Amino acid sequence: MADAPAHTPVLSFIAYSGTGKTTLLARLIPALTDLGIQVGLIKHAHHGFDPDVPGKDSYRLRQAGAVQTIVASPQRRALITELAEERKPELGELLEELDSSRLDLVLVEGFRGEAIPKIEVYRHDLGQPLHHGKIPNIIAVASDAPQAMDAGDMPVLDLNRPDAIAAFIAQHLRSETLVNPLESTITPEESLLDEQEFKLRVTRPETFDEIAEAPEITELAAGPARTLEMTADYIDTEDLRLEKAGYAYRIRWEGDHWMATVKADATGSPTEGLHRHREWETLVPGPAPDLAVFDDPELRSTLACLQGDRPLITLFRVTMERRIRHLELPGGAQAEWAADRGRILADDRADPVWEVELELKDGELRPLRDLIGRLQERYPLVPDNRTKFARGLKLAGLEPPRA
Repeated sequence: MADAPAHTPVLSFIAYSGTGKTTLLARLIPALTDLGIQVGLIKHAHHGFDPDVPGKDSYRLRQAGAVQTIVASPQRRALITELAEERKPELGELLEELDSSRLDLVLVEGFRGEAIPKIEVYRHDLGQPLHHGKIPNIIAVASDAPQAMDAGDMPVLDLNRPDAIAAFIAQHLRSETLVNPLESTITPEESLLDEQEFKLRVTRPETFDEIAEAPEITELAAGPARTLEMTADYIDTEDLRLEKAGYAYRIRWEGDHWMATVKADATGSPTEGLHRHREWETLVPGPAPDLAVFDDPELRSTLACLQGDRPLITLFRVTMERRIRHLELPGGAQAEWAADRGRILADDRADPVWEVELELKDGELRPLRDLIGRLQERYPLVPDNRTKFARGLKLAGLEPPRA
């Protein structure tokens, strides 16, 4: 990665003593490096910490009264600062000591009270209560028993899969949801997002055609509606390596072409039907899965690392009719209206799809929210925080504990 920000993003790892934070970091840093992420590290040490060795020249000179000592060689250098009085380390001060031009990410071990994103490291056998829900800013839990975890909507990562944890972190770096306490917090609207869309479920299917041609929509339409017959296969490894790292991969027939898409959750759980994603798309010659087709080299590297030597399989299929209109909203905002009816299919099970999606293409979200409010006043539409991917996993019996 290149062009690191003036203040590098920061991510803390917190856990009870003896849980294995350092062991995880020692495995995670090479995995991040393999993804092209240059890592800095800050570790909270106990009283009496001394990086120098008694008897060495640097130690003797420090003992002689040098307030700051730099030890340098062709391979590395170290700055040792003696403090006039004992005081608690301040994270902001320590971050200023790092050369942010050389770093893409700073990992922090400890500092659980700081207002920075955190991953909680948790070992099931220790039987300790989760910090999640008590300490703010936790974005995921890394557990040695992820299938046994009940962390609500919180993403649960496999502690024994540093490659998947690295991919999860890389995803958050791309979406700019990791911040530095020396900067103001980036709001979701200011983050780099490829897709922001509202999902609304049609609670009375007999009204679908009326909703699809609602005058509130047709009066904003720029051109006629298009109707497409779509079939999408959702694909992953048998042990859901992509899903566990926050990715959804599908190949979809869109009327006259095949499209491969990867989506990555960018801002956590949806609220009020608003879904935010990073999204990568590319035309493909057919339905055969191939994660190497995407143009983004970082994405290709991340997906290849996640897949490893596991084969890709189809988890479930979605077939649907989609009616599409391009909308021009007040204030210059642009949006796409899609009315979907179809089915999610997994083995011999099926789940009907009756929903509409409004995706913001350009401009502010407010005009889109106002339009949704008018639609909900007239039609049986309710916000839906579930994606077709999440619904399909549940139908196929693959729903993770956190969903």
